[in-house]
Amino acid sequence: MEQKSAQANSEITVRVENIGGIDSVERTIQPGLTVLTGRNATNRTSFMQSLMAALGSKSDQISLKSNASKGSVVVDTDEGEVYTRTLQRSNGTVVMDGEPYTDEPELLDLYAFLLRENPVRQAVERQEDLHDILMRPLDTDEIEREIERRTRERERIDRELSDISEKKEALPSLEQRHHNLESELESLRESERELEEERDDLEEEQPAEHVTQRSDELDEKLHELETERAQIDKQIQRKKAKIEGERSEIESTTVPAVDWDDLEEKHDRLQIQLEELQTEIEEAQQIRSNLSNGLQAAQTLQNNSFSLDKALETIDDSVDIPNGPLLRSDDSNDTVTDESISDVLVQDVPSRCLACGSTLQNDANEQIIEQYKALNKGLVAKIHTLERKEANMQDELDDIEDTIQEHRRAIDRIERAEQSIDDTNAEIEQLREDRDAVVAEIDRLTSEQSSADLGSNIDETTKRYNAVRDELRNLRVEIDRTESELVDVTEKIDAIEDRVAAQNRLEEEREAIVERLEELRTKVEQTEMELVEQFNENIDMVLDLLEYKNIERIWIERTGASDQSVRSAENETTFDIHIVRKDADGVYECQLQHLSESERNVTGLIVALTGYLVHDVATHCPVILLDSVEMIDANRIAALVSFLSEQTEYLIAALLPEDTATVIESETAVTEAITIGNSPD
Repeated sequence: MEQKSAQANSEITVRVENIGGIDSVERTIQPGLTVLTGRNATNRTSFMQSLMAALGSKSDQISLKSNASKGSVVVDTDEGEVYTRTLQRSNGTVVMDGEPYTDEPELLDLYAFLLRENPVRQAVERQEDLHDILMRPLDTDEIEREIERRTRERERIDRELSDISEKKEALPSLEQRHHNLESELESLRESERELEEERDDLEEEQPAEHVTQRSDELDEKLHELETERAQIDKQIQRKKAKIEGERSEIESTTVPAVDWDDLEEKHDRLQIQLEELQTEIEEAQQIRSNLSNGLQAAQTLQNNSFSLDKALETIDDSVDIPNGPLLRSDDSNDTVTDESISDVLVQDVPSRCLACGSTLQNDANEQIIEQYKALNKGLVAKIHTLERKEANMQDELDDIEDTIQEHRRAIDRIERAEQSIDDTNAEIEQLREDRDAVVAEIDRLTSEQSSADLGSNIDETTKRYNAVRDELRNLRVEIDRTESELVDVTEKIDAIEDRVAAQNRLEEEREAIVERLEELRTKVEQTEMELVEQFNENIDMVLDLLEYKNIERIWIERTGASDQSVRSAENETTFDIHIVRKDADGVYECQLQHLSESERNVTGLIVALTGYLVHDVATHCPVILLDSVEMIDANRIAALVSFLSEQTEYLIAALLPEDTATVIESETAVTEAITIGNSPD
């Protein structure tokens, strides 16, 4: 049983210490169907709760033995994997720690651990919204957030593809310009070679070398200055292009239109409300922990130092205390003592309730346990409501923080661009000053060279030499300019070709994003349809197997789903369960509450199995635990466990001895039947 990928034929060993009613027990579980057999109060449920803890449950059903300060459950596999969960009593509460098999407690508690208090079974029993209980693992808020992220990514790729398309349109003209520049450069270099040859010939004809020496020096210096001026001009052009880019950035940056002060005030207010809500949730959870001590005392009839009256006083008006021994009468003047409730419950004669002073009948223990459970359900409902409110408030807070961050990023981008423009303008101004200095020096040296040439008694050969020299210098400046432009055009072509080369990849990414968006937008609907289809198929097979003669059909209908692109309270999808009975007068539709207890329980188990299959719970935990099926007759239990065992690698079912015998006698392949024993549940 390897985490996330259980291996076939892998046995597991379970060691339990001080959990529920168990002191200490060790059992080995084989793949297939394992039956925990025995009468009630033989710790079958405690053993299952221990397994729940080791596998990853966070259910409040898992309890530490009332007279112990700590407990543990360890699961060993024959592949050497070890999973441990510890329970420690601390400051009146029980804290669970350790490394369980999986970190998906909601999936397991909803669809894999099918004990009496399983939320799905209870939802069917109480005729609650099946859509909510079956769709709960699907995080629709996260789906919406991913849709937003993917949409933004698609828009970014669209912008890139549009930019590539525009650049591709400019590519032919750039390539033509590149070709023209190459031709122009070749022509210029040919002219340069011709002038150099003429210059060399004229140098040999010079009458006096010293006459042209100064002019040559000036010519070389002028060439350097002309090159420097050309480089400065190029830098100025690049700086101007950078400024245009920054201005485009400013124009394309959208600053969210928000009331900044109002937004920050709302953010601070929500932050405070969220902290208060989290405190309220912690207090409600603390109350549940307190009440669990009283429930444990009532269940085990063991001493417990917990003050029940103190716990009841901490419950606010939003949770109703159900009628019964725990409910204090308004006119009661009795004083509640710190005596343990279990000391009263174990008496053989009617006694006084510690909470309200009323007389406890012989069935007081069962009444108090039922009251505890009802009270706990009320607290669970309140905590779930608070947690949903917390999640919604956190989403709203996240949206505000995203808006604030987007606003700040937009302002930062604009401020950076404006600062860059200012800095670049300053750089351009400095470059212009440098250029003016270079131009002034060029003018001075040109004037000096002209004076030197004119002041010399030069012949026609020297004059021609000087003219060739000047022409050659200007030609080389033009060559430098052409080479520089050719480099720029080449870089632009290479950049566009690189972008074009990325076009296929971007188009593939876009296609994948579009497919994912479609998948996300239809995921809720597809999951709903799959759940309905899976339930309807399974319930048909199970009804045939269990041979409920007067049930013609049970099925779920998906309603309110006409337009899934717009989800609202008016358009909310529901799962309506339909039941058709058959008798001598024909077929007729009835309600869920009209089913027998056995039929309702089978229906609840198949609803849970539907969630197990559709949400692929087996990939997280290949175990189904089954308890509290005594209301189903033995032959049908045998058929049911046979069907369930085919859906998972490990099915562990708690059965009474007579039901176990029937299961073994049937064709059901029971891997083993084990007892737990120890102190009672």
